[in-house]
Amino acid sequence: MNVARGSVLINEDMPHQEVQNRDIFESTDYKAFFDNSVKEEFEEFVYLISRGKYEEVLQEAENIELKMDQELRPTGDNIVHVCAEYGQVRLLQHFIQKGGNYLSRNYAEEQPMHVAAREGKVDVIKYFLEFHRDKIEVDCKMMDNWTPFFYAAVNGYLLTVDVLAKEGKCNVNHLDKFNRTALHWAARYNNVAMVRKLLDLGVTYDLKDVEGLTAFDLAKQNSSYEVAQMISQHMQKYSKDKDKKVTRDNYKEKEKD
Repeated sequence: MNVARGSVLINEDMPHQEVQNRDIFESTDYKAFFDNSVKEEFEEFVYLISRGKYEEVLQEAENIELKMDQELRPTGDNIVHVCAEYGQVRLLQHFIQKGGNYLSRNYAEEQPMHVAAREGKVDVIKYFLEFHRDKIEVDCKMMDNWTPFFYAAVNGYLLTVDVLAKEGKCNVNHLDKFNRTALHWAARYNNVAMVRKLLDLGVTYDLKDVEGLTAFDLAKQNSSYEVAQMISQHMQKYSKDKDKKVTRDNYKEKEKD
């Protein structure tokens, strides 16, 4: 069975083999699906993590003689990835102190920071920013050039996007391998709230993707009329503000003369 992460297909029988799906842009328009299965021997352990059973998790980790780089999922997720996925900050801290690598990558090249953003686990994001900011790269890239901000925006996590932009100072205009911004995808999938948030955060609205399309173009193309209207109004407001600034600057120059 093959599962897609971003535009990466991972063969579950051969998890080390990654196959780039070159047709995904045309066939599924880059909509991400994730393999959530767990290796059979770790099912109970991961369940305990998901439920936040702190003492039981620590005991089970001893019982199975857990190694910090051990793969708990066929996708290559280790203990730090899994704790980040379920938003278990206390467990995350514990296993990092035990030697877990918060910069490790799975087979889709996701770091735990990506996984937390993908799942909207804002407490994990804040933990990384507060305690590991010197080592964490906020704009770290996985396959297909997705960053944590990109992940959070595409999956609709408004608060996570806000934290990454304002506290993490990430690049809100980051481009994926199709030269699309998060705004392109929010417009493509008619996520009105996310489009509003991204515009408020200053994402550039007129960048063009590899097909020469802006976020406004994608909204119209996919009948996302409310989004198209919102972007259009933003464009008009920006244009008026720009004209006012030019007028003020010209007036100041005349006063100097």
